[in-house]
Amino acid sequence: MSSKLAFAILHNKSITTANQELTQAEMQLDMEKLQRLEHYSRNMADYHLIVDIVPTVSQLYCNRKMGDTHLNLLETMILIGLGLQRKRADEMAAELGLPTSELLGLFNKTMRKVSEYFNSVVEKAVATELESSSKKAITFSEPLNKDVVNELDEEAKKLELQKEKQSKLKSEQKKWQQDELAQFAIKGDEEEWSKSLAKNPKGAVSVKIGEKRRLNEVDEEKVEDDKPDKKSKKKKVSKKTQSRK
Repeated sequence: MSSKLAFAILHNKSITTANQELTQAEMQLDMEKLQRLEHYSRNMADYHLIVDIVPTVSQLYCNRKMGDTHLNLLETMILIGLGLQRKRADEMAAELGLPTSELLGLFNKTMRKVSEYFNSVVEKAVATELESSSKKAITFSEPLNKDVVNELDEEAKKLELQKEKQSKLKSEQKKWQQDELAQFAIKGDEEEWSKSLAKNPKGAVSVKIGEKRRLNEVDEEKVEDDKPDKKSKKKKVSKKTQSRK
């Protein structure tokens, strides 16, 4: 069947049907295919990259589901021959008496119109989705609920308590460090230092440190306290002997 006859059958003037607007669900094309179609319409891809998309586009246009998209007689015949009849580009060029390059140029112009319409359909769908989501979103102009305010107050109190605990820990740690370092503080004024250096100009210098007592000195004192008093024992023994006598 020639493309002219197919065009005459599909566009019968005795049957009038209104053009319908297409939705994104009825498009039957995903974003990857739409991107390929757009690349071809901008001369960024070859014709063979969109061969699988052309039949869907032809069905949508012939069923009058592409709104006000208008194609002239030659563009419609090319779309019917390549899309619905699955003819090759050279076959359509021979049938219409056109060079293949000119036919592909007309087909590229047709796909540019189709791509623009599909992009407008996607933009409308995204706009309606954003509009519906914005209505559901909470506006900041509305006052917050009491529960939310109470939760915020509780969180603020918790943060204040944590700050107080951290400050206490820092102060205790600083005090402990000062106490520990105080026992190693070197005593003596300038006169004592000058005297000790004069006595031993080349040797070691003995300097007093903090008054912390050594453990061995404390142990020696405890041992001395625990020793029994020999004199008291002797006196007790002499008294016992005298009483026996």
